[in-house]
Order: sequence, then structure tokens, then C-alpha cells
Amino acid sequence: MDRINRRLAKELTELITDPPAGIRFLQEQEGQANSNSNLMSWTLILEGARNTLYEGEIFQLQFRFGDDYPFSPPEALTASSVCLSILSMLSSCKKKERPPNDAGYVRYAPSSPSQTQWFFDDDEV
Repeated sequence: MDRINRRLAKELTELITDPPAGIRFLQEQEGQANSNSNLMSWTLILEGARNTLYEGEIFQLQFRFGDDYPFSPPEALTASSVCLSILSMLSSCKKKERPPNDAGYVRYAPSSPSQTQWFFDDDEV
């Protein structure tokens, strides 16, 4: 666990000091970036890309890291109203609408995103 905390502390420091465009770490309280108890859960703010339908919009995602990180990816949870389909097309979407099967997915979705079984409407893309 100490190895994971060191790695996460290093990655978080890099994210805070040199963040990718449109992404920032939400620091809820003083010292959060250095607290071991908070290293396992990060909240990130994503800004909608320029010249897209989502320009000017703000999305909040929470990442939870497990004890086997980096061998297993973190769980990404939405802390605001954004769905994976929107995330995947932030730069190319032309109108805001939910995917056709959104209601069915939401009704039967597993509680953990890592348990999701992917279904693609268009296998040609």
C-alpha cells in the first residue's frame, strides 16, 4: 500500500503542477493533495473542449483507486450529469441528446462501472 500511495502522490503532484488542458484537480480542503487518506479518491473538473457543443460546460468526475493500482484502472464515477457517450464525443458531437438506449442502461446498469459490459451500436466506428 505504501508503494501505491507514493505512486499516487507523485501522479497527483504532476497533475496539479502541470495539468492537461481543461482538466484540474478539485482540492476540497487544505492539504488534501498530501493526505494519504485522500490519495485513493480524486475529484477532477473537466471543461468542455473549445469550439464544441460542450464549450463552457463543467463536468466533475471522481476517480477511486483500488489496492491493485496501477495493475487495475481506477473506477471513474460521475459527480455531475455526464455519461460515457458524451465523454467519448466531446469534440465531435453536434447536438445534445442522450443515447437511444440510455434509459434501458440506467435502469439495469451495475452499481460499479467496472462491471459494465460494453455494447456498441455501430461496430464500424
